[in-house]
Amino acid sequence: MRTSHVQPRSRRRAAAAAAAAVALVATAGLVVSADAAVVEPSGKALGLAGDGKVLHRLNLDQPSRLTTLGPVKGLTGEDERLVGIDFRVQNGRYYGVGNAGGIYTVNSGNGQAVKVSQLSVALEGRDFGVDFNPAADRLRIVSDTGQNLRHDVNQPTPTTAVDTPLSYGDGAAQGVTAVAYTNNDTSAKTGTFLYDIDTSLDQLAVQVPANAGTLALAGPLGTNAVGVAGFDIVTVLDDGVAVDNVGFAVLRPARSNTSSVLYEIELQSGAATRVGNFPRSVGDIAIQVP
Repeated sequence: MRTSHVQPRSRRRAAAAAAAAVALVATAGLVVSADAAVVEPSGKALGLAGDGKVLHRLNLDQPSRLTTLGPVKGLTGEDERLVGIDFRVQNGRYYGVGNAGGIYTVNSGNGQAVKVSQLSVALEGRDFGVDFNPAADRLRIVSDTGQNLRHDVNQPTPTTAVDTPLSYGDGAAQGVTAVAYTNNDTSAKTGTFLYDIDTSLDQLAVQVPANAGTLALAGPLGTNAVGVAGFDIVTVLDDGVAVDNVGFAVLRPARSNTSSVLYEIELQSGAATRVGNFPRSVGDIAIQVP
């Protein structure tokens, strides 16, 4: 049975405080230029099946037209599947995280994975959110147990920081299954903020500060989601600088025959607008930055 979404008093206070700040967070760090050289997102993305073993190519405006690349190839050691994927703006490559902590570059043409790093901390949980911080160039990994990790893929010796577990202020948050950063550019002019999807509460949250694991509710998704979720944020660029952000999430609706549905996420309110169904299982997406 689905648990009640009535929030404890401390969580309601956090939500009330967040309501005034979310609009600022959603637009903070954006630089608007009078001389427009706007680059619209391509809409191209890489999809990871719910079991973490198969890759797809897709376009955000036509989720029903999915091209399956085939199984993920090249995982090593104890890694048997990927728990999440993301696009790294610093080098224009896709990355994946294995269930045993291996970090791989992923070829979007043939699904070949090449190990480039290793978490120095074991993963804890069943469902995970994976996203690169575009400002710090660090890989953020969170889980449905509240685990909150930060990894430097640039170091030859694996370096994983264990940050404060996710919390709304009244105990550990144990339902976050996807995360995404705003302002995906390489400009020193812009900052970034981290958004989380909590599928136990069906809410969008802001994780500020990200390293402190502090969560504040941004608003309800408006759909009852279960299990694994995927989340990424599309950034519109003007002369290489972020000027707008739109969220996209893969959710599995409860009591539905559809395994995976793509939604557009309004970052200021949390509202999820259905874009369309995927014909096959998709558990995570990584959106290509122009």
